Amino acid sequence: MRRSVDLRVSMSVVCAAVMGILAAFRAASMGPGATRGEAMFFLVLAVLMLLTAAFGAVYWWPGRGAPRVRFVDRAGYVGTEIRARGIVFALLVLMVTCAGFLSLGAGVEIVLGNDGLPWVGVILLLVAVPCPVFLAEVALGHVRSTSLVLAPDGIRSRGWSAESYLPWISVRRVRMVHHGFPEVLVEGDEGAAWARRR
Repeated sequence: MRRSVDLRVSMSVVCAAVMGILAAFRAASMGPGATRGEAMFFLVLAVLMLLTAAFGAVYWWPGRGAPRVRFVDRAGYVGTEIRARGIVFALLVLMVTCAGFLSLGAGVEIVLGNDGLPWVGVILLLVAVPCPVFLAEVALGHVRSTSLVLAPDGIRSRGWSAESYLPWISVRRVRMVHHGFPEVLVEGDEGAAWARRR
């Protein structure tokens, strides 16, 4: 199972990298008859595909680096904090930025370069809408890198857009699983006082 996951991930990373290189060559080899928009489209596509390959490599491949572990003393609790690697979140933000530029640029180019209102241009503009919304959420701190705090009173988990707290007394069991990478699952009782907030 793990070997098939590793092979699939490796193939996906290599394919994304190859597509990025091909898009970069296409952007560089555009003749004088090509519009500036066409060259920019392939250039942004190349950056997006190379970022996708980098994200896959950093996130999935073995030996991707240990998470940061530190002692925290915050208002209300102390404990050991395990923080996710910031490079994964940074690459995600860069990918969304590129996808927004790609969709928005292509949509505007299609709408302005044609008579009427082509449906493809409208769809691309609609696809671009979530990208600046996501980036605004990141800028406001509503979406951020993840962490897990093991404290004397329980477990605090900070996800990308939500936080939760589970007291130790409500933990039913802890088990290891492997889905291409090792995970520790913490299961709470059905009536657990699992406090969640955005």
